[in-house]
Amino acid sequence: MALEEVREPDAARRAMARGEALADLVGAPLEFAGARPDSPGPIDADPGSDESADVFVAVALWTAATGAEGVLPALERLHEHWRARGMEAALRPLGGGARVSARDADGFAYTAQPQHHRAGIVLRVVTPRYTNPEPDRPFVGIFAQGEVPPPEAGGTA
Repeated sequence: MALEEVREPDAARRAMARGEALADLVGAPLEFAGARPDSPGPIDADPGSDESADVFVAVALWTAATGAEGVLPALERLHEHWRARGMEAALRPLGGGARVSARDADGFAYTAQPQHHRAGIVLRVVTPRYTNPEPDRPFVGIFAQGEVPPPEAGGTA
């Protein structure tokens, strides 16, 4: 199966849109941390393929200060939402490293888990694998303060 060509800023924005669509389910405002390109991890890679360094995913992260008592209900709401949409979703309860994860029919992967240093959750959205049609145009990422400009010509990446 051929991978879609997606400009890296567009891939980051796709991941951002999928996460932002879940804001009402969390029970606390989502605080955007950033979106950036990454190499596919073992879960995101196509089994049996020999993917090159030219294959990417975009990852977007948010935090939400749900309060300690709001962590499990937030994870349960996300789990119920994803299952209601026919997605394969798994909920691992508190005590064993709580987390909820799912993958939609479009290939986007979602994970939410408690923050260890703050009473809240971290939400992670990963795009399907793609190739970048503009490999000579560096893209660092989009963060709370805006898009990070690429390194200057002649600088290090």
